[in-house]
Amino acid sequence: MTDELTEILKSGERVRLFSILSESSREKRVISALLASLVTIPDLSRQLLATVGLRIGPRSQVDAYTEVVFRTEKKYVRDRPDGLLVIRTGRQTWSALIEAKIGSADLDSDQIKRYAELARENAVDAIVTITNQFVARANHHPVRVGKALANRVKLFHWSWTFIQTQAYLLDLERQISDANHAYLLHEFVRFLSHPSTGVVRFRAMNREWRDLVRTVQIGGVLGRTSEVVENTIGSWHQETRDLCLLMSRVVGRPVRLKLQKSHRDNPTERIRDDCQRLAEHKVLSCVIEIPDAASGFALVADLQRRTITCSAELRAPEDKARPAARVNWLLRQLEKTTDQDVIVKAKWPGRAPATQDTLANLRADPKRLCGANAKMAPRAFEVLMVRDLAGKFTGSRTFVESVEDALPSFYEQVGQHLKQWRPAPPKLLPVMAEDEPHGSDGAHPAPAPAESAVAAG
Repeated sequence: MTDELTEILKSGERVRLFSILSESSREKRVISALLASLVTIPDLSRQLLATVGLRIGPRSQVDAYTEVVFRTEKKYVRDRPDGLLVIRTGRQTWSALIEAKIGSADLDSDQIKRYAELARENAVDAIVTITNQFVARANHHPVRVGKALANRVKLFHWSWTFIQTQAYLLDLERQISDANHAYLLHEFVRFLSHPSTGVVRFRAMNREWRDLVRTVQIGGVLGRTSEVVENTIGSWHQETRDLCLLMSRVVGRPVRLKLQKSHRDNPTERIRDDCQRLAEHKVLSCVIEIPDAASGFALVADLQRRTITCSAELRAPEDKARPAARVNWLLRQLEKTTDQDVIVKAKWPGRAPATQDTLANLRADPKRLCGANAKMAPRAFEVLMVRDLAGKFTGSRTFVESVEDALPSFYEQVGQHLKQWRPAPPKLLPVMAEDEPHGSDGAHPAPAPAESAVAAG
């Protein structure tokens, strides 16, 4: 340990890339491998620590310790953090307690509160928790904490799948110049991919899911503040985050949830608003953003109809006047689409209602989409893929499996082929004719004398 750390720690082991812990200490072996990778692979530490607001430069030093024992630890004897992460940049030092769980183990709110007190007493800046629970952003947390706790110490969370995905994308880019670092990163990705590590994806909705869907089916009322609704929204938020990580690995680029600013800054407000939407409209929804895609991809699970709908919206090409020409512009983009569940919806100016038809019918007759709006041109198109799950919708596992099949399929069949229309750049105007008179005598007006400008000033 360094001299600085001996002031707050009784003991601590530097993390080992090759753990000497017993096979029964699976959790500690995994956290040791992670922390050792952060110490030895600068690109990985830069990528992960950026999510908690840290900038890791070439002069930054990353150190990590396991089996840490604090000098003030007597009253926290049952709470020993899994690790301590220390970042030094010049004269500034940032540190965080690391608490990790693997498998199905979840965080305990009382333990987190005790860690917050331990961190405050030892001038540790933050707590980073790592489990198989999913959150939309690192500054959101799966454990409900009050403002008092948030004021004591900063609280961050990573899921193991998030770490795995970030490492995978970094490895996929192959832009790490140091061969040793690149090799270690690749091996770290392989390590996390092995089932024995306990790293698992989100696999099932909450235990109340089946009863909640049945309540909706018989016309029952959902209370927006009920525990069942809140637990369902909590599960949905985890699923949508896991879906982003799944899509990131599918397309090889970072995929994110589209959140309004108030929801990014305040996860509690996001939960409250989504609970109200579920209670009132009986739907779960999100928007997924894929880099360079023509549109965000909306995903809606309708509990009344037991359907999953994926959709994308495009602005209609304004350089085409005829309605059929605009429809054909879209159909050409969907030439490779073979899915029979794809529907195209046209949105019209003013109060004219939207019209829709199947892609198969429109290929045979594009004018079917216009209906009674033959004299107008559509302003936008929405392409949808609707999956009727029937009985599979009520299964907590089959629902998640269906969601994770629907969006990749929609992207493959539709999303990757779509392109937004954009106006053509303006062309150069003709050169102004020089023989046009510019003044009463046909000459360019002379500029005012310089002294006049001075006098005016």
